[in-house]
Amino acid sequence: MLIDAAWLGEAVVGRGRPDRYRVQGVPRRPVVDSIVERSLGRKRLKIINNDGVGGDDDQAGPTATVDTTEDERNRLVLDDPDLLALARWAVIIEDHYGRPTDIEWAKDGVTGDLFIVQARA
Repeated sequence: MLIDAAWLGEAVVGRGRPDRYRVQGVPRRPVVDSIVERSLGRKRLKIINNDGVGGDDDQAGPTATVDTTEDERNRLVLDDPDLLALARWAVIIEDHYGRPTDIEWAKDGVTGDLFIVQARA
C-alpha cells in the first residue's frame, strides 16, 4: 500500500510532492520490516490555523498557506509507529469494503493522535 504525508493534508492534493511510504507484508500485523520504501517529498507549503485573520485576501479565514521550514522539508512526516498504525487501519477498512479504498487521515498537531477522517471505496 502507498501512504502519502504532508504537514497538512490539503497540501497533498495538487500542491506539491508529499512524503511517500510503501508498506507490504503480513496484512493484519504490519511490522517495521513491512516498510519497504520511504521517499522524502518537497513539502514546500503547509496549511496552518489562522484564527480567521489575515492580511491579504488569500490569507483571510480560518487557515493560511505558508512556506514550510527547512527542517520540515528535510524531515519525514511519519515515524514508523504512526506509519504502521495507518497501515493496520487501512487493512481493516479495506476488509470492511471488500476492495481497495482511498483513505484520508490526520494527525493532531498538539496531541499527536492519529485519526481516519474519510474513506472512499
